[in-house]
Amino acid sequence: MISFLQPIWLWAAAGIIIPIAIHLWNVKQGKTLKVGSIAFITESARSQARNFKISQWLLLLLRCLLIVVLAMLLAKPYFNRQLNAKEEGWIVIERSGLKNAYHTYQPTIDSLRKQGYFLHYFNETFQDIDWNDTLKTEESTATNIVRSYWALLKALDEKVPANLPVYLFTDKRLQHFSGNRPEVSLNIKWFTYLSTDTAVTWIANAYKATDDSIRIIAGKTSALGTYYTHQNLSFNEVNDKFRVERNNGKTFVVTNDSLYQTIAVDTSTLSITIYTNKYFADANYLRAALDAIKDFTQRNMQVTVVHNIKDIPGNAGWLFWLSDEAVPASKLKGKVFMYENGKSENVHSTLLTDDNTPLTNIEPVTLFQYIKNDNTSFQPIWKNGFDEPILNMQKNGATVYHFYSHFNPQWNDLVWSHAFPQIIYNLLFREEDVANEMTNAKDRRIIDSSQIQPVMLTAKKVNNKEVQQNRKDIPQVFWFIAFLLLLLERIASFKQTKVVYE
Repeated sequence: MISFLQPIWLWAAAGIIIPIAIHLWNVKQGKTLKVGSIAFITESARSQARNFKISQWLLLLLRCLLIVVLAMLLAKPYFNRQLNAKEEGWIVIERSGLKNAYHTYQPTIDSLRKQGYFLHYFNETFQDIDWNDTLKTEESTATNIVRSYWALLKALDEKVPANLPVYLFTDKRLQHFSGNRPEVSLNIKWFTYLSTDTAVTWIANAYKATDDSIRIIAGKTSALGTYYTHQNLSFNEVNDKFRVERNNGKTFVVTNDSLYQTIAVDTSTLSITIYTNKYFADANYLRAALDAIKDFTQRNMQVTVVHNIKDIPGNAGWLFWLSDEAVPASKLKGKVFMYENGKSENVHSTLLTDDNTPLTNIEPVTLFQYIKNDNTSFQPIWKNGFDEPILNMQKNGATVYHFYSHFNPQWNDLVWSHAFPQIIYNLLFREEDVANEMTNAKDRRIIDSSQIQPVMLTAKKVNNKEVQQNRKDIPQVFWFIAFLLLLLERIASFKQTKVVYE
């Protein structure tokens, strides 16, 4: 059945009065009579003869239909779809946890299947799948991509027919619950289960600490939390947990367990140069934070403060440019952190990361001054509470960080924060942490069942959703009809025969 979203526009169909009036107003020319003399013709009142007569019926019909179709287009036509009456509801399970969910809730799932519930994977497509074929698939073949259940739930709300019962089966890992809690209108019952591997240990990092020792960072995660431990291991030492191996000139740390985890040792020296020609206090604050990082982590770092451009080494891994001068093109290599120029503006806000979380969990970092910037082509790293960039990242050969504030108490509370060394550490090794997806993939922390539920929408919004899901917009059909009518009207008008009365 065809319906209209804005039926008031159907009144535009009254415009057919215009072509009807044009066709009715057919003025017929008078005939010329030849007479010998007009002497005997008396003068009479002048009158005009008009003949109200419809001609060209086909042309009139085409023009009227064209106006009617255009009016229907303005009214936004759609077709009411019939839902599958055989589908009683949905069983939605993530593929990687299919067998675990079935083992935990077998009676419930079997009962739903007998009632006519269809099985769907909990992914971006929510495809309908055959249950018997699915159970034959090994669970290990499923992908281990970490998805946000809340984001998938929002997509599921758009996909599933309104008011259709949904039984969702997922694990309770905290890594699956990120972003904003969704608002949905699902008729949902959410069941959770525990993962089979409840505790995992792994080597998170390994790097050269001194000339004869390696710093090993080991991670351990369970349902209660994730924490890291560190220990130093000499190049020739073997203990009950780790050993050092060399292969093709490279050094590796290997676990002594059955998992045989291995990671390459970073033996390089991180060279950091701080350049300034007038912001000497800023440089001292930053140097203190870098020294704290070096002492705590025992990373092989070399920090240098210079006041002359000629003293900047060519092999600097990081260059902190604390100056109003432009960075020479020859120094734009590796990673460059630079002060931006411009008029400073006063503000009272806090520093946030790009995902709107505080820069530190210890205490908020207050922002007092910043340089306003509207560049949207760079990737935001830090921003203020008004969603304006404070630190942007640009990748163009070199990785350049544009800082729209200063390392100074008059600009912000960064240098007074106890977390300042941690903030700089996160910046220095940001790409290393992003590249190491192992930490997030192995996270086994769980969330309480009462915290996973979405926000349910009101009945009015549910009804609106039902209307949207049951309709199929069909404007393309009416556009085709309008084009066809216009083409036929032009052909009929071109072939119209003009009658001349003599």
